[in-house]
Amino acid sequence: MRIPKASGTLFSRSRDTEKTKASVSPFLLVFSLSLFALVIKLREVGSYLAGENILATHDAFRFARFARELQAHTYSAIDYLTNVPDFAVNADPPPLLSLLAMWLSSLLSVRLEALFALLPPVLSVLFLIPFYFWTRTFAGPHVFLGGAFLGIFNYLYFTRTRPGYFDTDCLILFFVFLIVLFITHAARERENTHKSLLFILLAGISFKLFMWWYSLSVFGPLFVFSLCAGLIAHRHTKRDILLKTGMFLLITNPFAAMMDQALFLKDYVLGHVLRMQAYEMSIDIYTHISENRPVGPHLFVLLTTENRATAGLAAAGLLLLLLRHFRSLLIPLPLILIGVASFTLGARYLIYLGPFLGMGLGYMVQLFAGFLEGRFPRYRAAVAPAGIVLVLFLSFPAQRLYYENLPLFDNRTYNNIKELADVTEKNASVWSWWDYGNPIEYLSGRATYLDNTQFKPHKVYLVARSLLTDQEERAGRMIAFLSNTTTPDTMKLPEIEEKSLAYTVPPNNPVYVYLYDAMLYMAILHGTGLQDKEITGGKESPFGALIKCSAAESGGRSTETLFNCFAFSFDDAAKTVIPTERIDPEKLYREIWYRDRAGSGTRVLSRNTNAEFDKTLQIIKTRKGELYALLVDRAARDSVLNRMFSLRDTFRNFEPVYDDFPNMVVYRVKQ
Repeated sequence: MRIPKASGTLFSRSRDTEKTKASVSPFLLVFSLSLFALVIKLREVGSYLAGENILATHDAFRFARFARELQAHTYSAIDYLTNVPDFAVNADPPPLLSLLAMWLSSLLSVRLEALFALLPPVLSVLFLIPFYFWTRTFAGPHVFLGGAFLGIFNYLYFTRTRPGYFDTDCLILFFVFLIVLFITHAARERENTHKSLLFILLAGISFKLFMWWYSLSVFGPLFVFSLCAGLIAHRHTKRDILLKTGMFLLITNPFAAMMDQALFLKDYVLGHVLRMQAYEMSIDIYTHISENRPVGPHLFVLLTTENRATAGLAAAGLLLLLLRHFRSLLIPLPLILIGVASFTLGARYLIYLGPFLGMGLGYMVQLFAGFLEGRFPRYRAAVAPAGIVLVLFLSFPAQRLYYENLPLFDNRTYNNIKELADVTEKNASVWSWWDYGNPIEYLSGRATYLDNTQFKPHKVYLVARSLLTDQEERAGRMIAFLSNTTTPDTMKLPEIEEKSLAYTVPPNNPVYVYLYDAMLYMAILHGTGLQDKEITGGKESPFGALIKCSAAESGGRSTETLFNCFAFSFDDAAKTVIPTERIDPEKLYREIWYRDRAGSGTRVLSRNTNAEFDKTLQIIKTRKGELYALLVDRAARDSVLNRMFSLRDTFRNFEPVYDDFPNMVVYRVKQ
């Protein structure tokens, strides 16, 4: 008996593979995969639908607010809740995601909050439709299944499309693969110009919808490249290439979108790509946003397959697939390169690489299955389904079964932010850090200076400088200056600070300073606010961990005055620190302070000029009787942030209006 050559099996699709592909209904295949993914994603959705606190990311609050405004017919051209006092121009038409939620809510008589929870996971699986019809043009079912599974279940796409993650990520892959599918068919129809132009028209319309859904203008030139490369690879004439590319450019007009975002792109390229200190910031804003941090080999594995061997296999398979089907993969090559750029630009771009890595994994299994079919022909009937099962097993990270879907905030924080509406005037503005901007606007209806969309460097600078200064007069003037004055983005930061410090007019409208525990550890906040001040220990934050002390037990009962604070104890009755064998705070730290937030003033419990560390241990008793310990460096001990948040100090220019330490502390700027 003659044994087939391995090479003939390895680099061609077998007849059984063709039969398998033909015998499985596309609808049934895509539906089954989608159903499996949704069962995993929605297994805990009941807890979301039962409550109001369901949003799982900062940007979700922005899209949710717009959906509410559209439903209430209050969506306007100017957004008076963001970017005080310049304000922002709202998109016209409104964001497609917000519109979709509003339309479905009216059509199905479903409350918006349920759609905020359900839409992200449901929409996230729709990319399987164009992805299937694109992969079937050049590859077998193994490649599709691997790409589908790893595309859905890679960590970034899975977590960024979970219930409550009401953001645009859920349809990004759908649109990019839809455009790739139409461009692929346009390139393949070399002999039928009319069909080719029809597919280019569909690709152009899909691109316009994509830009409405997720307006990132860099995709315009990338898809122009995809079309040109596809037409050249399929040997279209020069005349046809010019005609078809010109038609695509006419429909999409990508350069107009680039001009609209020119300032953002300039700032992004200078600050993130070229690593320049944009606007003379003392710290690079972009590198301290977690999703923009480069990916190393270890993190790459964790965010994709969670296994080194399968990650290596996937990468090798993708390389082989590129070599074997270069003409087909030349069209989505820009997407692959965007994914590879995650090693320098940030983890978020792995979303685009996930499906292609899965394709590589599936391709390696396909090659192995083809080899076995050729070597052991009598077992062909068993090899094909075994190969499919192996692809699904290798491309499904098991940890996704244990992932817990949680909203962004706990209920206490969520309700705190809502209470801003009760303790502030309707025309008030909230001076806080940027990552709580969108939630404040959505939950309390109050305007902010910074949010996740209006991330203005000069406002980041002044907010940080005002909170880390040890002179409340400087903080008050910065707040008043930025509240009353519109400032161009191009103004140099030292010039802005100088102007603000010379400003003596109080804010025109009520302004409230909103503080919360996470601000103690914001690298951008402290790096910008402190600048040249030295932090002992060399850490980015001048604050140590905020530790909640627990009531100590005596005779099996909790005592009322004795607390365990991790490495030492504290007697609240005697106001004394009790050292342990591990640590004696009075020897380690320069000072120990005690603050009862229900009383007035801060007590100094001990001083030690010969202490090992020039730090202050702050023991803080809340109005609810809880006890916290917080270590603070000398650089930030007297800062407005520490005095307001930790010590609830007395000021001339600020007055406390809300105290739920450590979740939310609010001060009013005196007018």
